Amino acid sequence: DVCSSDLDFEITVPADKELFRQKLIERFPEEKDGINLLFATADKFADEVADLQKAAIPGGPPPADFAERYPTLSKYMAASLHELVSEHVSDEKVSAVFCQLWPHMGLPPKRGSAFLYMQMLLSFFTGGTYYIPGGGYAPSQALGGCVEDRGGQQLTNTEAALILLADTR
Repeated sequence: DVCSSDLDFEITVPADKELFRQKLIERFPEEKDGINLLFATADKFADEVADLQKAAIPGGPPPADFAERYPTLSKYMAASLHELVSEHVSDEKVSAVFCQLWPHMGLPPKRGSAFLYMQMLLSFFTGGTYYIPGGGYAPSQALGGCVEDRGGQQLTNTEAALILLADTR
């Protein structure tokens, strides 16, 4: 998988798209042209999404000339993240760094949507990231505490075959 995450290096990705591009080029100068093309594609993607949001009628059909007006979105609408990235760069480490947010989509790059990943990545650069205080497990812990406070039992790593309710609880 061109976007594997088990490579032997570490790189900190800045929350700025241009600094990220520059950092990749500094680390992988032999991939400069591909990196520039990949980020140019990201810019085209962002521009087309912004234009589409202005032009589209919420809930309405896409414009009849969608493919002509939005060639980048059209091209990558059904593509995998792997297809998008490997079209631009060949170095596995560059791909791994660019694709590193894929676990947030729930599918690896060969199966994950290029379209959804680009939306997520561009959101990271424009709005930053946000985390739940206490980490991703905090909501589960809070819910479990509510269940236990009401006389229920919280079981983890356990398959439920039946859930019994008494007095609508």
